[in-house]
Amino acid sequence: MSDIDARWQSFEELGELQVRKNLATRIYGEDNKRAAEAWLEHKASLSTSASQAASLSLAREAQKDASRAASAAERAATATEAASAAAARQATAAEKANTRATIALAISIASIIITIIIAIIGFRYAGGKQ
Repeated sequence: MSDIDARWQSFEELGELQVRKNLATRIYGEDNKRAAEAWLEHKASLSTSASQAASLSLAREAQKDASRAASAAERAATATEAASAAAARQATAAEKANTRATIALAISIASIIITIIIAIIGFRYAGGKQ
């Protein structure tokens, strides 16, 4: 193990907080100070890389979620269009049924009127012969 590796190993064992305290209190000599600063910069770059990787992972997950939401919205829009078309067909069918019912009602009324007229004429005719 090289001298640098041994120093970095000792810094790992101490941890970032203690190494920072040791730098602040000037415990280290010039060589250890430079090594400690380099180690801290290395740790910071690792932390930044990990943070960037985590951010990238979160962004990818958000993109997947957005894609799934867009697909769900598209399916909902398609279902809504189908339901709207079905409702329009039902409205047309109901309108036709209402028209037929109205015609049947008109025919019934005409039949009643004709029956009444025939009865009146028949009554008068029968009454005239008596």
